[in-house]
Amino acid sequence: MASRRLTRPYLVPVGLLALVMAGAGVAMFSEFGLNAWASASQLGDWVQHGVIFWGGMAVGVGVAGLWQAGRRRR
Repeated sequence: MASRRLTRPYLVPVGLLALVMAGAGVAMFSEFGLNAWASASQLGDWVQHGVIFWGGMAVGVGVAGLWQAGRRRR
């Protein structure tokens, strides 16, 4: 008889989905919320690009994790 895992597999995709949503929110805030400051100074432009980069990294990690979580269910 196969042993059943006692973990809750539905919690992992929820956390990863939250990571994707948070990363997208950070990137959108940086694109539109920091736009005036980024246009006014070089430092603001670099900060905006950095925040967009880290938001994109969060989205990428979340999407890769969701893909892996979907592949484990065989």
